[in-house]
Amino acid sequence: MMFLWIITFIILINSSCEEDGIQYTPFMRVRDMDGKTVPNDVMIGFRSAKSKRHCASECAANSLCTSFFFNANSYACKLVDSQVSSSDTLLHEIHSVYYTMNTCCRYVPPSTPTGIPRLAIAQSSVITMFDYNGTNVLTINKLVRAMFYHPFQERFYLGTNPVTSVKLDGTDEQTHGSKYTGTLMAFENNMFDDNIYLSISNYLVERLAPDGVMSNIANDVDVYKPRQNRLDTLKNALYWADEALKTVKSTKLPGPSPVETLFTSTQVVWGMDIDFNEKKIYWCAKSTGQVWVFDMSTSTNTKLVPNGSSVTGSCSGLRLYDDFIYLIYYRLDYMEKRYKNGSLAARILEGQISASKTKYFAIVQ
Repeated sequence: MMFLWIITFIILINSSCEEDGIQYTPFMRVRDMDGKTVPNDVMIGFRSAKSKRHCASECAANSLCTSFFFNANSYACKLVDSQVSSSDTLLHEIHSVYYTMNTCCRYVPPSTPTGIPRLAIAQSSVITMFDYNGTNVLTINKLVRAMFYHPFQERFYLGTNPVTSVKLDGTDEQTHGSKYTGTLMAFENNMFDDNIYLSISNYLVERLAPDGVMSNIANDVDVYKPRQNRLDTLKNALYWADEALKTVKSTKLPGPSPVETLFTSTQVVWGMDIDFNEKKIYWCAKSTGQVWVFDMSTSTNTKLVPNGSSVTGSCSGLRLYDDFIYLIYYRLDYMEKRYKNGSLAARILEGQISASKTKYFAIVQ
């Protein structure tokens, strides 16, 4: 059955579910379970889902479902027909979060069977977003090194100075905060509270609050030239690759907090992403193009790429999506989609991106 995806919105008191004639299905995280006293036999089904939005879409498609659990560790999706009791066992299960649904629905077409996400590529002073089939669907004339897609807002955040964002059609540009000193190399948005976490090459790891206030969250002594970063909203921790120190580091939020070095490499770490379920950090090296995986449970690094053949070019970006590694390189006119064991699954956008321009990319679900 074709899965129906929903765009998520925070539920506001007395807010309308209809906007410009379009119906929405919002869902919200429930942090306070006091007073939720209903019988425990409310489970409709128990299944696996790829994300909380996927689980929400299952709930929206079931007329009996009013709320659901999603477990980010096991991908378990539990649909319920009313609000649950505070004694519900899944509420206390690690990585399991409870959400409630409203009644209005907006359906969005699912991804194509290829499983390839939309890809936004920064080449020199132009950003190009390609759809699932490789069609150019958006061009933005901006010089950026970092980008982030906010699915709750359907907005594309750009690493400009100051940070800006636009809708996916390139309209409604907004400015977030004021100018900062240095070059923005990476950032992520906490989609639950809209704090933006920035890696700035001027020795800074910063938090940009929704009110525009910028604050330092890491000791400057432990930061030199941070690049790609990842946010763990379950453990309230920020991770980043430090190009100059050849390390991957982390700090606890909200900070400022002590900085932990997870590993130090003999190679310059550029691209980095984390599979928090597997407790593994996937990273790529600047000059060799090699891709490695660091197991946080065993504190060991294993080289994945080259996997029987050499790699030409410097890896400038790495992201995980749907159990694949997506890579972009200097001096290559294509991206790579690789399995997590390092073997090549496909070349993407071959001949559609320039091999001679600096390239960074973001995944737009």
